[in-house]
Amino acid sequence: MLRAHWGYYNPSDSTMFVPVGVSNFFSPPPGFRGQPTLFQGGRQPNVFSTVWDPNSAASLTWTLLGRQATATASSPRLFGGIVYQGRLLDDGLPVQSPRDLRFTLYDAAQGGTVKAGPYTAGQVPIVDGLFTVELPFSTEFDGQRMWLAVEVSLPGAGIFSALVPRQAITPTAYAHRARVADSAASLRWADLTDVPSIVANPPWVSVTGGIRYAGGNVGIGTAGPTAALHVSGGPTADHLLVESSNSSGTWVNISNSDTGGRRWNLIATGSANVEGAGRLLLRDQTALATRVVIDAAGQVGIGTATPNRPLTIVGATPSAEWIQFRSADGQNKWHINNLGNGLNIAETNASDARVFVAAGGNVGIGTSSPAQKLHVSGSIQASCGVLTCSDARFKDHVETLAGALDTVTELRPVVFHWRQSEFPERNFAGGPQFGFIAQDTQRVLPEVVSVGSDGYLSVNYASLTPVLTRAIQELRAEHDQQIARLQAENAELRARLDRLEQRLTATAHEIERR
Repeated sequence: MLRAHWGYYNPSDSTMFVPVGVSNFFSPPPGFRGQPTLFQGGRQPNVFSTVWDPNSAASLTWTLLGRQATATASSPRLFGGIVYQGRLLDDGLPVQSPRDLRFTLYDAAQGGTVKAGPYTAGQVPIVDGLFTVELPFSTEFDGQRMWLAVEVSLPGAGIFSALVPRQAITPTAYAHRARVADSAASLRWADLTDVPSIVANPPWVSVTGGIRYAGGNVGIGTAGPTAALHVSGGPTADHLLVESSNSSGTWVNISNSDTGGRRWNLIATGSANVEGAGRLLLRDQTALATRVVIDAAGQVGIGTATPNRPLTIVGATPSAEWIQFRSADGQNKWHINNLGNGLNIAETNASDARVFVAAGGNVGIGTSSPAQKLHVSGSIQASCGVLTCSDARFKDHVETLAGALDTVTELRPVVFHWRQSEFPERNFAGGPQFGFIAQDTQRVLPEVVSVGSDGYLSVNYASLTPVLTRAIQELRAEHDQQIARLQAENAELRARLDRLEQRLTATAHEIERR
């Protein structure tokens, strides 16, 4: 007696039902020898086995949808290759790029004798960690288990790391594989007979709210699908649910294979994801970078997996752009970035630092190096005045200025022109200007001169106002004193003149009497 092990390959992802009969039978009879009637998608080795007497029949043939596989006494005890499917993870995340893989077949889980290999498969495509390799091993199985050692290396590196433990391999398919479903497109469901009750109303029948295959499109809830997958849920809200309990998260992959296209992942994270569980990721699989994260609190991260505000943005580089503003016609107008460790609001293609907030809190308008809490590079216009805090309740040690007139007389008012070409970033005005030289003023009145963080001097012209006011008051006081003295002297002179006139008059009368 001989035993043949049978498997099949269904290239479709869908389960196919083929009842025992004219499309699924063995010869010589009996036609039913335990073969399946439901065929899962993909490669399915060693699904069942049959025993036959070679003295009665030299061969045993399985016919499935017009395809035949024959087992004879001389059939190889192992088909020409082992189809190995695996999943490769790196730090808990599925590998998404090719690797070199090396396979060796042993007769023991550890140590043992090499039965086949090593065989190296270079640049094996890996998508979401999944890969398939067909191994050209011809070693016959003797009914005992064997173990497959798998090693992995970066492409071309030649440095292989062993994956442990070895994978147990069971004997499969002493005969040939039966390939099925290659002609399924021409087999109508209505033509099948002896349909079991469990699939009497299969999902691929056009039923209300069911699934329909029409014109190469799949419709769920619609009889006329207009896309590769068309889901119509009617008035209901829940149209699609993708769910798993995998610790590496639940992944939905979207890819475009055209030139410049990319592969993207939408991931609901699990406990093994480095971003933490309970987050929604938009991941650029082509660049292996997470672009957008939404955490369990609803906080959004762009460029970061750990947002700590309703919106957290991290640029790829220290000076990378954060936000770009465009006009309705698509022109870039404004952008915000990190410049010199400060917040920079820039006019695109025009100038940086239209408004700049330095790390210490200083604000610059027209400058990226503000030396004061508000540093304006240019002129200021105020239609309602500029107010300065001056309430007496805020002040202490109040004294009246003294010697202001002497101080003012030492100041040197000048007319000058700014050196615009040497300091364009200062936005100096053109034409003659009136003012003081800071270095001169510092020697006379250092309280109104400040040294900026850039080392340049500035004059607080507003602080000169009380000095000038007091100088005028002192000048007025001196003037009033002088007027008072002159008036007193004038009164004394008038009195003396009056007395002199009186004497002259008396003398004249006396002369007349004589």
